[in-house]
Amino acid sequence: MSFLHIIYTLALTVSLVLAILVLILVWLFHCGGLSYGFYKFHRKKIPNNLKELPGISIIKPLTCADSNLYDNLKTFFNLKYPRYELLFCLQEHDSELIAMIERLRAQYPHVESQLFVGSQYAEKRQENNSDDDDDDDDDNDNQKNDNLRSVSNNKDIPSTSKRMISRKRPTCCGTQKFSSGDALLKTGTMEIVNPKIFNMLGAYEKAQYPLFLISDSGLMMYEDTLFEMALCMTEDVGLVHQMPFTANRQGFAGTVEKEGLDIF
Repeated sequence: MSFLHIIYTLALTVSLVLAILVLILVWLFHCGGLSYGFYKFHRKKIPNNLKELPGISIIKPLTCADSNLYDNLKTFFNLKYPRYELLFCLQEHDSELIAMIERLRAQYPHVESQLFVGSQYAEKRQENNSDDDDDDDDDNDNQKNDNLRSVSNNKDIPSTSKRMISRKRPTCCGTQKFSSGDALLKTGTMEIVNPKIFNMLGAYEKAQYPLFLISDSGLMMYEDTLFEMALCMTEDVGLVHQMPFTANRQGFAGTVEKEGLDIF
């Protein structure tokens, strides 16, 4: 056996051993990361007093009934959380959707829930805005009279604070409520920039809890998901988000959708 052959065999052996060691280290790194992630994100956090957890209003915008909608909505009625409410928002009267929601509400009477229809809310908002415009005209007339009176008597100063307070709407900042952004056109109809957001405004204004969760109709939740999200909502946190993963999609198109969303 020549000297070069011995060197070649030794180098090949060392390279093979190093490759095996690197592969082992990579697997140990992945196993360590998975173990830490499982410990970090899947450990059960139990607060000292469940009553201290803030109430949460869950807003569910719905458009149509699909094959998984009933099962998805059912998971929200089975959440393990002390105080929460479900606020369902529809654009128009849909007998199938309403029947499905009412069936779930009857099946889980202990869960607070309400149903809102966007078209009815739009009509009410339009009527309220029309009434406000009439009030504005009256206030403007009164203000003109007050201004005329103040010319002759400076101590009579017109006051508009009550009118402004009655029309003032909170702004959106963290958990504060926001303005609806609706406006009446010259034709008297309401301008709706985003129909989906507008459908949720009725539920948003009626929400009774300080925190709210917006969840699309195609989402399902595990029993402890809301509990885990609430624990992340500390004093220095303004928004908690969970990236969903796609499941229960049948066929080739469903498989492509699952892969695309999961990668995203």
